[in-house]
Amino acid sequence: MTKYYLWFLLFYLFTEPRASRENDAPVMVTGILGESAILPTEIPNGYKLENINWASRTSVALVQPEGQSVKIITTHQNYRDRLNVPPNTYNLKISPLKMEDAGSYRADINLQNPTTSTTFTITKNYTLHVYRRLAPPKITLTFVASENNTCNITLTCFMEEKGEAVKYQWTPLGEQAVESNGKSSLFIFQRPEDAPINYICTAINPVTNNSQSKLVQYPCAGMPMSSRSLWFILVPVLVLVPSAGILFYLQHKKKKDADSPSTSKVMALKDLPLSENQLYDEISMPKAIVSNPPKEEEALNTIYYTVQKPQKIKNSCSSATKLLGTSTNDSVI
Repeated sequence: MTKYYLWFLLFYLFTEPRASRENDAPVMVTGILGESAILPTEIPNGYKLENINWASRTSVALVQPEGQSVKIITTHQNYRDRLNVPPNTYNLKISPLKMEDAGSYRADINLQNPTTSTTFTITKNYTLHVYRRLAPPKITLTFVASENNTCNITLTCFMEEKGEAVKYQWTPLGEQAVESNGKSSLFIFQRPEDAPINYICTAINPVTNNSQSKLVQYPCAGMPMSSRSLWFILVPVLVLVPSAGILFYLQHKKKKDADSPSTSKVMALKDLPLSENQLYDEISMPKAIVSNPPKEEEALNTIYYTVQKPQKIKNSCSSATKLLGTSTNDSVI
């Protein structure tokens, strides 16, 4: 019988701490920047606390009872003068909170069983979230005029200092609301006869909320035409202006060509061997507008012709030279 009792006692001692570790889920704790957060602990009844070792990314503190009081030994410089244990508890209070305090924490609670004088450790896990206290959000308004005097309006709500887990709510809810990239946009439309509406944007995070309002009263008033009507004017202008420029250029070029000589004279080549009995004349050819004409084409535009002069014939009976085809009358006195 004694043997079975010892086995049961050993099983209880080895499984009790393990069961505590496995069954304890992380405790979620929220705090406000510059204020305080408390990490709660629970000491099982019938057990004596030896100490609690607190740790995060680094060692934080060692808490141990001293009679009716509690002694705190801060083990990291980042938490110096910011840790406290509220009276009649062993909870750890962090104040004032910094944004870098957010994260995971672990408490190793070292206990003693007064009956058996054995010690064991219970580990509790925590997740601390630190949020900023929200200031009133900002609201911007943009609009575009469309057909039938309808004004398409976009209201955008955002926080100047972006924080985690910020959500937005619009009142009254318009046609469509979209949240993206830390902003919330509300899409609405108004007509000139519609009454002004006061839209309210509320920014919310897990610890606080704040609101801002915007009165919307047909911002498109005074716009003479819609954007579509404006396009009907811009498109013809964009087409006609380049066309007029091209026509002006062509007209200027045509006038410039008309003022230049309409014919080009092609001179006979001087290097050709000339005969004494040949004459050369120039014939004007119409000037052709050809870009970079080949040299062979220039040669084809030159025309040569030969004029035969009357030949001189020497008379064997007279020293005077007579032209061919003339008569000679001799008279004796």
